[in-house]
Amino acid sequence: MGKSYTHMKQALHILPAIALAKAGLPNSVALAKAGLLTTAVFLISSAPSLFGQNFTAADNLALNTPPSKTTSTQSLAQYLCAEQPDDAHKARVLYAWVSLNITYVDSTDENEVWATPEHLKRQAPMKVLQNRTAVCQGFANLFCALMVEAGLPCEVVTGLAKKADGKIAKLGHAWAAARINGTWQLFDPTWGVPPVGISRWKVVDKYFMADPEHFVLKHLPDDPMWQLLENPVTERRFRDASDEEILEFVDVGNKGEFKFRDTLDHWIAMDSASRMFGAESRVLRFNGSNERVVFGLGQRYWGLFFDLQYALDSLTYLAIMYDTTQIDTIRFQKQLSLMERYHKRASLLFERLKTAERVQKTEKFYAPNDVAALLEKIQGDMRAGVFEYLNHGLEGVLTQSQLAKLRYQFNLASQFYHRAESKMNCDKMARNCFDVRHNRSLMAIQLGQQQVRLVQ
Repeated sequence: MGKSYTHMKQALHILPAIALAKAGLPNSVALAKAGLLTTAVFLISSAPSLFGQNFTAADNLALNTPPSKTTSTQSLAQYLCAEQPDDAHKARVLYAWVSLNITYVDSTDENEVWATPEHLKRQAPMKVLQNRTAVCQGFANLFCALMVEAGLPCEVVTGLAKKADGKIAKLGHAWAAARINGTWQLFDPTWGVPPVGISRWKVVDKYFMADPEHFVLKHLPDDPMWQLLENPVTERRFRDASDEEILEFVDVGNKGEFKFRDTLDHWIAMDSASRMFGAESRVLRFNGSNERVVFGLGQRYWGLFFDLQYALDSLTYLAIMYDTTQIDTIRFQKQLSLMERYHKRASLLFERLKTAERVQKTEKFYAPNDVAALLEKIQGDMRAGVFEYLNHGLEGVLTQSQLAKLRYQFNLASQFYHRAESKMNCDKMARNCFDVRHNRSLMAIQLGQQQVRLVQ
């Protein structure tokens, strides 16, 4: 009786989707995404057992996540993982959510070089979560952001991918590697997207915690470490050899020299900057003559540059606008130095490019003078943030010493802002120019008010 009732409930949910599919209409998941259905509950009647575990409950949870839980990566990861019994189930529910709820939308022309600055920003985790659209980079970025929120180390991996017809995609591909129960595993949430039709509710299991030996048949990472193989496959072998020949090469009985487990153990102990510099060294040793790989490394450095810029801009915005955020100026300066280092590494890599198409795309990133102006501006913002924090604390009787400290921060900020303006192209960096003028005017007004107060 209970079993029949459960099956009947499941059938009631499945029948509308069948009708929609036959009519050539989007299924209920798509309608719910579009806001045309206010309530939609979906059930997967069964799921195959993977690694001795059944992930049906995790997949159902991913299908039926309330919109109120998707406002941030933190809230989404907390909701999805709260009741999961182990790392594998946490990874599964996050993999399923990304594959089932994000739509692949490629706004990049096939002739364009992948990942301009605008493209990188569109593929940031929160942008993908808000827009519910992405290319492979965005799928991997969001998946890893959710995994990290769940306490699982995760890394976005870039490289080449073979299509079903054996041809290699021109623009490259992105997927993920994550540590599950102490072991590194491979995931491709983009290729986990279910095909259109009745199976639209069921993610593709093949790319969840995939076997490295078979994963490398379709995925070749730029960094050989992420093959998770002792015999890394070269790009030439990946392009030219048959699947059977590759499998024979990577066979576990044919031990190679690359100790990827030791490399990963060392990697996990590093900070993010050291990881990137180490990856650059491995990638260039393995694929240094490949312009696509060199360009991709440069893009990754720019991605780190933009991430740091966003973090520092957010911190100074809070300090300037809300007056109560105290900035650690020593740590802040170290982060600025790291931004500059990322820019220099990207520039050196881009200088190695000779293909006109790629060289042209590098020009969309900030020029050296733009970066110099931006760094001066951010230092001015830091001093403006310190000024606002000091000004907020000036209560009671005002002293000459307090006013001198306030004036000192104002003068420092003004010097940085002056140097920034002398280098900044306001047609290209209009928002930054506006911020400089706004922040300087705000400080001048407040300093004047405090001077009047002292005299009174």
